[in-house]
Amino acid sequence: MCGIKERNSQLKTKNEEIAQELAELRGMAKESSLRITAQDQYSRNKNLEVKGIPQEKNENLVAVLTKVGDALGEQISEHDV
Repeated sequence: MCGIKERNSQLKTKNEEIAQELAELRGMAKESSLRITAQDQYSRNKNLEVKGIPQEKNENLVAVLTKVGDALGEQISEHDV
């Protein structure tokens, strides 16, 4: 009988350790997720979204954006796209 109580106590202790580790890992995962989201946002901070230009089949995006740049008085190169 003593063996069962001792084993039960060991399992409870192990369960508490695992629960603590799980909580720590969840916190780390949340921090990582927030950091990745922030990095994604930062990587897009200089992006420009162009709306209102109809999409055509087989269009050349660089050519379209070059025309938009010309209309705005800005030079857009292929490296900018």
